[in-house]
Amino acid sequence: MAAPSSSPSSAPNRAWRWPWLAMPVGALLLAAATLWLATEPAPRVSGNSAATAGAGTHLHHWLRQHDPRRTRDGRVLWVQATAEELELLADQAAHLAGGAARTQLAAGRLDLQFSLPLRWPGAAAPSRWLNVDLVLRDGRQLHALVETARIGHLHLPRPLASTAVRLALAWWDRPAAGAAPWHTMLQALRLQPQQVLLSYRWRADLPQQLAAWVMPADRLATLRPYHDALRAAVLRSRAPQPLTALMAPLFTLAAQRSMAGDAAAENRAALLVLAAYAGGQPAARWWPQAGDWPRVPPRGAQFGGRGDFAQHYLVSAALAAEAGGPLADALGAMKEVGDTRGGSGFSFTDIAVNRAGARLGELAVRDPRRVQTLLAAAPPDHDLLPAVADLPEFMGRAEFEARFGAVGAPAYQAMLARIDARLDALDAYR
Repeated sequence: MAAPSSSPSSAPNRAWRWPWLAMPVGALLLAAATLWLATEPAPRVSGNSAATAGAGTHLHHWLRQHDPRRTRDGRVLWVQATAEELELLADQAAHLAGGAARTQLAAGRLDLQFSLPLRWPGAAAPSRWLNVDLVLRDGRQLHALVETARIGHLHLPRPLASTAVRLALAWWDRPAAGAAPWHTMLQALRLQPQQVLLSYRWRADLPQQLAAWVMPADRLATLRPYHDALRAAVLRSRAPQPLTALMAPLFTLAAQRSMAGDAAAENRAALLVLAAYAGGQPAARWWPQAGDWPRVPPRGAQFGGRGDFAQHYLVSAALAAEAGGPLADALGAMKEVGDTRGGSGFSFTDIAVNRAGARLGELAVRDPRRVQTLLAAAPPDHDLLPAVADLPEFMGRAEFEARFGAVGAPAYQAMLARIDARLDALDAYR
C-alpha cells in the first residue's frame, strides 16, 4: 500500500516556520556578541592614586561644604569642583563598585574613563571588565553632553551615543507618577581646563529616594531580623557588653537563616546592623524606611577594653563585606589623617583595629559559614584583635609627619607591615 502523500500546502508551511525560528536565535546570538565586544578580560583603568588617604580627607571636606539638604525645594544651585576634586569623585564612585576611574579636563571637554568588574553569580574574581571611555562637552541636557562613547571594543559616535543615553534614561529614570525625571535636575555643565561648574535644581525628596535606592525594600527586610536580635541582646544589660557577646546571637541567627538562603548575604546583613548600632544612631538615621522599627538603646559595646575599638572594628567589617577590604582600609586611614587636623590624633591602634575588621568582613563573604561558627561561639577578644598596646596613637599632624612622613611613606608602610604580621598570626583570619 502506498504511503499517504502530504498535502500540497504542508511544505510551504514548513518553509515559513524557519524565518520565525531563526529570528529569536539570531537576536540571541547578536546580543551575546554585543555583550562580548562590550566587555574585556582586563581593566584599562586601575591603581588610581585618587584613593589615597590624604586626598580622601580633602574629598570628605568638599562633600560637607556642598551638602544641600537644608536648601529649599526647587532652588538652583551651583557646584564648583577642581580637576583634582573631580578625579576624586569619579574614582571614589568607581571604587565603591570595585573599579577605578580617571578624568582629564580641557576647555569645553571632559575625558572620563572607568573600569568596573563583572562577575558571574558565585564567582570570586571578576569574569569580565566593563571598560568605558566617554568624551563629554558643555551642555544643558544630559543626553546631549556625550560627544563619543567607547564601551569595550564598541565605538559609538555622537548620534548613537546620544540616542543610547536617551534610551537608557527613558528606561532607568522613571520616578513616581507626576514627578519629573531625576536627570532633569541638571541645569548646565561648564567644563574649563582646571575646574567644572555644575548647575542643578534641588529636589527636597532626593535624600529619601537615594536611601530607597541604596537600601531597597527587599534588602531592608533582610536587616530586620538582625535588628530585633540585637535589640534583645542589648536589653539584657544596662551596661556596655562585650562586642563578641552581641555578635554571638546575630551570627547564630545568620547560621540558621543560611540553611535556606545565601550565607554571605546573611553575614552582610548582620554586620551592617552591628555597624549601624556601633555608630550610636537609631536605625532610621541610616535607613529612613526603618522609622517604625523599635529603637535599640545606645548602650555601646566593649572590644579590647575600649568602646571606640568596637566602632572601628564593626564599621570596617561592614565596609569590607559590602565593597571589599581595600575600601575599608582607605576610609580608615582617611579618618586617621583627618584626626591629625584637630581631632583625636593619628592612631596606629585604630588602624590595626580597622584592618582586623576588614579581614573579618572579607572572610564573612569568602568563607561565610566558618565566620558564623567562629562568632556564634563568642570568642575572646584576643582571638580577633592583635596586640596594640605598643602602637603609637594620638599623634598630631606635626608629630605624625616627623615620625612617619606621610601615608604611604616607608616608615608608614613598615608600621602597616608590622600590624599585618600580627593579624596573619591570628587563627581567625587564616
